[in-house]
Amino acid sequence: MLLSPLFSSGQNLLNNGGFENYSVLPSAYAQSCFSQGWTSASGACALTPGCGHPDYFHLTGGANVRPPNLVFGTCMPHSGNAMMGFTPWYPTTPNFREYLRFTLATPLIVGQPYTVTFWTSNGTNPYVGWGSNNLGLAFSMAPLTQTCGAPITTVIPQVEISTIVYSSTWQAHSLTFTPAQPYTNLCIGNFHMDAATAAVQMSTGWQGAYYFIDDVSVEAAFPLPVEMSAFEVTCADDGSAELRWSTASESESDHFEIQRTVGEEEPVVIGTVQGAWNSTSQRDYRFMDTGPAAGERYSRIVQVDGNGARTASDMRSIRCEQKAEALRIWPVPSSGDVQVGFASVPDGAILQVFDARGALVRSLPVAIGTRSLVLDGLSTGMYTVQLKGTSGTALHGRCVIW
Repeated sequence: MLLSPLFSSGQNLLNNGGFENYSVLPSAYAQSCFSQGWTSASGACALTPGCGHPDYFHLTGGANVRPPNLVFGTCMPHSGNAMMGFTPWYPTTPNFREYLRFTLATPLIVGQPYTVTFWTSNGTNPYVGWGSNNLGLAFSMAPLTQTCGAPITTVIPQVEISTIVYSSTWQAHSLTFTPAQPYTNLCIGNFHMDAATAAVQMSTGWQGAYYFIDDVSVEAAFPLPVEMSAFEVTCADDGSAELRWSTASESESDHFEIQRTVGEEEPVVIGTVQGAWNSTSQRDYRFMDTGPAAGERYSRIVQVDGNGARTASDMRSIRCEQKAEALRIWPVPSSGDVQVGFASVPDGAILQVFDARGALVRSLPVAIGTRSLVLDGLSTGMYTVQLKGTSGTALHGRCVIW
C-alpha cells in the first residue's frame, strides 16, 4: 500500500512559527536552537563572542529569558508562551548580524503566490532604542550559512521591508511573493551591509536595533483548486490496481485524469473521474486500473479545473500480481455498461450481481466456453459480481456505476 499526502493550501508551512514547541526550555541567551526546527545561521546556540545567535524567550524559561522583563526590553509574546529576538543592526560592532533559520514542512510550489506574515515589537524600556530597515526573509534551496557574525549578502530576500520598523507594541507585517524555485528553507534577518542600512533613534537606549519576533507564517495566498489529502494505491486479487484518493476541499474542480505508465513508456490517460466542482467537505474517489501491466506499474492523478489548468500528483509505483483466479471487470468506474471476463466457467455457472446492501439485483446463467458478458442497465452505485458453479466455488469482482 502507498499512502501519501499531496498538497494543500491555507496551511502554515512553518509548523513551529510561534516558537511554542521546544526540545529544551531556554535558560540563557542565544539558545534559539532549543525551539524545535529553528537554528541560527551561524550555527551558534550559546553565547559566542562576535557571532550571531538569536535569543529564545519562554514564559517558563530561565530568569534571564523569561518575559516580560528582559534585558533587551519589556515585552510579552504576541501569542502563546514564546517568542524570539534578534539584532539586524548594531554599529558598535560594524556589520554585525543575527539570523534565524527554519526548514519548511513542504517545498514551495513554483508559480503559487504565498503570503508571508510575521509580528515584531521593540518592546518598552529597550536596551537599544533604534529602528532599522531591511528586515528580510530569504527563501533558498539549501540552508543559508553565516560566518560568525558577518552579514549574508549572497542572496536577495524575496520578502523585505525597506522602511524603518519600530514599535513598542506588536506590529504585523504581511507581504506576498511568488517563488521561482521549490524553496525549502527560510532565513530571517538583514541581508545588507551597514552602508546600505538605514537606522533612526526612536527611544532612549544604546545605538542599535533589536526586534522581538513571533507568529511567523508562510501560506498559499489563495486556495489551490483542490486540497487533496491522500492518495492510496493497492493491488486487487486479480492483479489490477485500485487507486483511492480524497479531497478536503475543491474549487471549480472539473475532473481527474488517471494516468499510467509501464517501464519507459510515456504516461497515458486510462480513465477520468468527475470532480465535485465546489466542495468544502471531504470527498472520496476510487478508480480500478484493470489494464494489463507486467512488472512495475506507475500511476498518477491529474486534477483539471474549470479553466483547463492542470495539477499532477507525483508518480506512485506498485507491482501487482494475480493472487488467485478472479473476475475481471472493466471499465471501473463506468457511466454505462460494464464487461465481466473470466478465464474459465465452472459447471452450472450463474453470474450474480449484488448491490451495496447485499441485495441480489441480477442473475444470469453462463454457458460453458463463455469468456465474457456485458452487464447493462445497472443504476448508479457499487456492486459485487459473483460467478458461482454447482461445486460452490465462486469468483468475485467489484464495479462502480456513476
